[in-house]
Amino acid sequence: MSRIGGLGSKKLNVRISAITRNQVDGSAADKMWTSLREALDQIFVHNSSTLSFEELYGYGYKLCIHKHGEKLYTGVSDTLTEHLTRKSKIVSIQSGDTLLEELRRVWEDFKLVLSNIKDVLMYMDKTFVMSHNKLTVYDLGLHLFLHTIVYNENVCDRLKAILLKNVSLERSGQMIDRDLMRAITHMLHELGKNHHSGSTTGSTAALLKQPSWASKPSSSSQSTNGPSNASSKGDQTKIDSESPYEAMFELDFLNESREFYSSESTYFLQNATVPDYLQKIEKRLEEEQARCDAYLVVNTHPKVIGIAEHELITNHACTLVSNETSGCRSMFNLESISDLKRMYALFSRVDSTLPLLRDAMGATIKAIGDTILQDREVVKAPISFVDAVMKVRAKFTHTIEMAFENDKRSQKKMKEAFEDFMNIDGTSARSLADYSDDMLKNSLRGVNEQEADSRMDKFVDLFRYLTGMA
Repeated sequence: MSRIGGLGSKKLNVRISAITRNQVDGSAADKMWTSLREALDQIFVHNSSTLSFEELYGYGYKLCIHKHGEKLYTGVSDTLTEHLTRKSKIVSIQSGDTLLEELRRVWEDFKLVLSNIKDVLMYMDKTFVMSHNKLTVYDLGLHLFLHTIVYNENVCDRLKAILLKNVSLERSGQMIDRDLMRAITHMLHELGKNHHSGSTTGSTAALLKQPSWASKPSSSSQSTNGPSNASSKGDQTKIDSESPYEAMFELDFLNESREFYSSESTYFLQNATVPDYLQKIEKRLEEEQARCDAYLVVNTHPKVIGIAEHELITNHACTLVSNETSGCRSMFNLESISDLKRMYALFSRVDSTLPLLRDAMGATIKAIGDTILQDREVVKAPISFVDAVMKVRAKFTHTIEMAFENDKRSQKKMKEAFEDFMNIDGTSARSLADYSDDMLKNSLRGVNEQEADSRMDKFVDLFRYLTGMA
């Protein structure tokens, strides 16, 4: 004879007398339920290894086939509620991370208990529950846990506040218990997996109503050590329309993340150079991704990363590019490959910002080209002019290769910039013609074939920028 948990051999006093195959009247049904109720109590205290699975399953089976399913279902619901109510009193008096620790312990214990109860009552799940459109035993337990413990008026808002405070502490550089945070956030997520799924009727619908405290008038103050302001109409609507994970953590977490990164990015910009700012936000984004991987539910990852990218990158992209002292032009002029590479990598996270970087590069090339054209001494010497332009092209070709991942659109922007200043007047065309003549008559003489090919390729690259020569 199978025993729940598979441990021990000694029979408990929760013995169930034999029941005939005849019709089960009210009195017999009461006896069956009493025995089942006593067995459930033993399962809750993990004293179930000596219980007979077949015997208990048989009672659930007989109650259902003899039209006592409602009695069984209501009794199970009441029993779960009673046990959870006792647990809620223990959880609700905890404070700080102790609240999280006790909640995790109670949650993990309850899931184990609920799994055993579900197995005993699987026939009820397959028949009575399905035909009467009720929650399965396991889902019933989850909803009761949510409304009895998590939505307890002394737990709900304090739990939310502690979770958010821990995130804030971690962002300020302090260590927190990430495993504990993961246990609680994923508990809230699991409790909401069946949120608003399917229709419900009767006692099941009642289980899905707001917790009783949600309809009370809101208090004038909120504390992390006592009953909170979760009873306001706004919070009541939030709990009703969102999953527990969303209502009790994610929505406020995302709002606080937006405020945090908005404030921090403004402070960084006011007190750091552009290269320093880029290093700071690169680190912040890495930290946020690590936080996601450590304890946030996967659906939250793109949301919070998107907020961070918007506040740190998108909102300040123009300022970062155009900063006169340490922005893009300064980086291009100094050939700061590492800084440009970091900027390109960060901007690549937000496609709409990359054109700003490419445009800045094009404007810098044109500005350098205009400076060369305005230098009369250089313009008078075709060889010096072409050499100067070749150096600019080599510099930005290197930048695109090393910092911009050889981005095709950046290459196109560089081409357009060279075409723009090299076709302003006839200076470039005349200088290239003289340069070509000099190569053939002088500069290519005595050089090896490889060097000659290299010089010729550079010349051809510039020649193609002339209008009509590509």
